[in-house]
Amino acid sequence: MAPVHCLPPEILGYIFQLINLEQLDRRGHDGAPPLTYVSHVCERWRQIALDMQELWARWPRYRTADENWTLLCCLRATSAPLDLNWHIGSRYLPRVRHTLPHASRARSLDIHIYMDYTPDTCAFWHDEALPALSVPFPLLEDFSFISTEESEDYHARHLVSSLFGGICPPRLGTIFLSFCEALQSCPIYSASLQHLQVYNTRAWANVDDMIQLFQSIPKLESFEYALDSPYYNKYTFDPTPSQRYPLRAVTMDRLKSFSLRESRFVPGITIFCYLALPANASISFCCTRHEEVEEMDANELTQALEHMRLGTDALKQHFASALSQGMPYFHSIEIEAMYVRPLHHPDEEDRERLPQFICLQAPLAHTRNMLIRAEPCLMTALQPVFLRASYIRLKWLGLRRHSHRWYSLWINMHRYLRVTQLHLHGTNAVHFVDYLRIWERSAALSVPLFPLLKTIRLSDFDFTQKMSGWIMDAQDDERPFAVQFGDATNKIYGSSSFFTCIAVGTSCKGYEEAVEQLRLCLGEDRVQLDDEV
Repeated sequence: MAPVHCLPPEILGYIFQLINLEQLDRRGHDGAPPLTYVSHVCERWRQIALDMQELWARWPRYRTADENWTLLCCLRATSAPLDLNWHIGSRYLPRVRHTLPHASRARSLDIHIYMDYTPDTCAFWHDEALPALSVPFPLLEDFSFISTEESEDYHARHLVSSLFGGICPPRLGTIFLSFCEALQSCPIYSASLQHLQVYNTRAWANVDDMIQLFQSIPKLESFEYALDSPYYNKYTFDPTPSQRYPLRAVTMDRLKSFSLRESRFVPGITIFCYLALPANASISFCCTRHEEVEEMDANELTQALEHMRLGTDALKQHFASALSQGMPYFHSIEIEAMYVRPLHHPDEEDRERLPQFICLQAPLAHTRNMLIRAEPCLMTALQPVFLRASYIRLKWLGLRRHSHRWYSLWINMHRYLRVTQLHLHGTNAVHFVDYLRIWERSAALSVPLFPLLKTIRLSDFDFTQKMSGWIMDAQDDERPFAVQFGDATNKIYGSSSFFTCIAVGTSCKGYEEAVEQLRLCLGEDRVQLDDEV
C-alpha cells in the first residue's frame, strides 16, 4: 500500500476538505486557517492545499498578532465563494476593510455591530461597509445581522431596501436577525428562504404586514422568534387582530419547526395564530419570565386575555386539522411547571405519525392574578388533543416555588377521563394529596377524578422530610407523609375495581419505610417497589 503522502491529488484534496470542515466548526474565523499545517508538510501537499481555495475562504482572521493571515487568505482565495464574518468594532476595522472589495462573493455573511460604536466605526460603516453591501450578492446562502441596542445610528440598526443592490440573493436560504429592523422592503426575504430566526427584531409593522411577509416565503422550514429585550417596544409590532385575514391564513406546508424562544406572549402567539402549520410540525412556546400580569395596565391585560383566546382557537384548529390528516391523539403527556408536552411513550404505536416535539408554555400562569383563570389552561393543557391521554407525568419542581401556581389546572384535572397511569414526580405527591382532600369534601365536583386510574408511580420524592404545614388543611396532621398519601388515595380509589397499585420508585428517599407505611393503608398487594423510576 502506498504511503499517505503518495495518494492521488484528488484523494488528498478530499481528505483535506473533510478535515477542514471538521476544524471549521470548532475554530471558525479565529487564528490561522485550520489546515495551514498541511501546506508545510512537503512541496506536493503544499501545492494541493494552495490549489484548494476553499481552505482559505474564511475572512477575516481574528485572534492573530496582525492582519497578515487575513491578507494571505485574500491572496489565496481569489475566486472562491467566501464565508465572511464582519466584526464592526474599532479593534477589527482594518481586518474587515481588507475583505470589502471581495464582499459580493460571499456565500455566508455574518455582520455583528459591536457596542464600541465609536465615530471612527460609524464612519467606516457608512462610508465603506454600506457601499460594499449595496451591490448584488448572487452567491449568498446564509445571512446574519446582529446590531446593538445601544446604537442610535439608524443605518446600524435598520436594513434598508438598497441592501444587496436592491436585489434579493436568489440562493439565500438562512437568515438570523437580532436587535434590528428589517421590514419586507429589505431584499432579504427570498422565495427560497428555508430558515428564519428573528430575535428582538422588527420584521413587520402589523399583522397584515406579517401575513404578507410569510406569504412571500412559502418554502420556510423553520422559524424562531424571540422578544425578551427590556427595550422590546423598539422591536415589537401592532398585534391587533387582522380585519382582512382569518386565523391560520398562511399555509406553510413545509414548515417543520415553529419556536417561540423567550418571547413576550402577545407578539409571539399572534405570529402562530396566522400560520397554518402541517400536522407533523414541531411547536414550542416559551414566554419570557420577565413578563408579569401585575405590571400590566388594564388595556394590556385585556389584550393578553384576548390573545390567549385567539391562541386557544388557533391551536384547536391546528390540532383538528392534524387529526383529520391522520395524526393520532396524544396518549402520553408530561406537565412540568407551566409546560405541557406530549411524550413518545414506549407503548405508543403511532410514533412515526406524531410531531417530533411539542412543548406549550401556559402564558402568565406564574403570576398571581392569573392563578385561577381558565385561559392559560384552556390554551395548553386542556386542548382536546391532550384530554384523551391515558398516561400523565406531573413533573413540577419545588414544593414552595410551585405549590400555588397554575391552580386552574388542578381544578380541571377531572377532564382527563381516560387516565390509567399517573406518574407523580417529586413534590407533586403533596399537591395530589391536597387535591384529593379538596375533591373528597367538594360536593360541586361530582365528576370522579381519573375514574379509570390503575397505577400511581412516585419518583424523586423525599419521604423523610417533614410535611406538617405544607399540606392544605393538614397543619395538625403529624402522621408520616406516606401514611397521609395512602389514606387519601385509599378513600378515593380503594373501592375502585380498576385501581391496582401504587409503585414507589427507588429514586425516592426513604422508599423502603414508605412502602411499608403505604401497605398499612392500601394492603400488601396494592403497593410495590419500582426500581425503574
